[in-house]
Amino acid sequence: MFALNRHWVHLEICVTINCALLRHLLVGPDPHRHLM
Repeated sequence: MFALNRHWVHLEICVTINCALLRHLLVGPDPHRHLM
């Protein structure tokens, strides 16, 4: 169970980081769009 939980936490962290990177790339240098 602990290994499974750790695996899911790792997946969630990777997804969160990927979403943040994608958002940063899509938004670009415009800070106002970044706030949205």
